[in-house]
Amino acid sequence: MKISKLNAHIPLLLAFGMGWYLKPAAPDNSEPFSTYAQQAIEATVMVETQLKTCSGDSTLLQKGAGVILSSNGLIVTNYHNIGEAEHIEVSLHDGSRYLATVTAREPKTDLALLQISARGLRCVTLGDSESLRPGEPVFAIGSPGQLDYSLTSGVISALNRSIGVIKAPMAMEQFIQTDAVMNPGSSGGPLLNHKGELIGINTAIISQTGRFEGYSFAQPVSLVEEIIPKLGNNASR
Repeated sequence: MKISKLNAHIPLLLAFGMGWYLKPAAPDNSEPFSTYAQQAIEATVMVETQLKTCSGDSTLLQKGAGVILSSNGLIVTNYHNIGEAEHIEVSLHDGSRYLATVTAREPKTDLALLQISARGLRCVTLGDSESLRPGEPVFAIGSPGQLDYSLTSGVISALNRSIGVIKAPMAMEQFIQTDAVMNPGSSGGPLLNHKGELIGINTAIISQTGRFEGYSFAQPVSLVEEIIPKLGNNASR
């Protein structure tokens, strides 16, 4: 059985840029899900990182996703999307591109914060991951196979899973398990509830092939909320 993180690799070049965390107001629940989905898609970004190959003589583009947490450009993504890279570029849904600054990295949760120099951005609404139950519908957004802003759906399969994918010391895994389709390129994207609220950060799959086989995992938003102040103040920069 193979456990795979969900970043994708394609050839290209890259670069870098910096706000505070904000919890937006909850959406009007009278709206159809398609409205919430569009808002969440607009709050999702593509994260591209320039990395050296093992030989050191060429570069690869490591590509994943991220989620805008505040209108002034604070973004959460997976640590494994960026590693220790310094050159990172973020693409917004409207096609604009920004150099991103890494404001914090925390390998033990596989989360990181980025900052871009932008204002007035659409940001995601945070949901409640602590009241989730198996069987509830969920939706995932990512960039599998360069299919940017792909939306998939499923249900919650289990909660508080630990699958050993985070190898850092004192690893914290509290994964939401779902059968929503995720593939390389989905890492760092949002897992949403039926109201379009962020309940998790897509992180990994269990697969024999490296592609989706029915088992996807996201770190819960409660963990994101818990560590954001700590990331901003104490994590390595």
